Amino acid sequence: MINIEEEFKKIGKKAKMIRIEKGLSQIEVAKRLDVAQTHLSNIENGRSHVSLKKLFELADVLECPVVSFFKFEDDKRKDTKDNVKIADIESLEFLLKLLRK
Repeated sequence: MINIEEEFKKIGKKAKMIRIEKGLSQIEVAKRLDVAQTHLSNIENGRSHVSLKKLFELADVLECPVVSFFKFEDDKRKDTKDNVKIADIESLEFLLKLLRK
């Protein structure tokens, strides 16, 4: 069974990595998202959940596809012949739970 808390931590960690790779500060990104810097910090550190709406806005601010937040280093899913990760049932269940909130 999927652990939602752990998945949110992974998403936050990935968001932080992308933000840092883009050379953006938390203050800059938080301002563009219209959230407090502390809230963005809490999201990045897994202390707060990010809404699906804010996740799409964050992807826009960071100029990356929203799927980037779901590509984890420890992802053990099988690659397709084109070397593209395919979603498994647990990932789809997680996204559905996010949409229902």
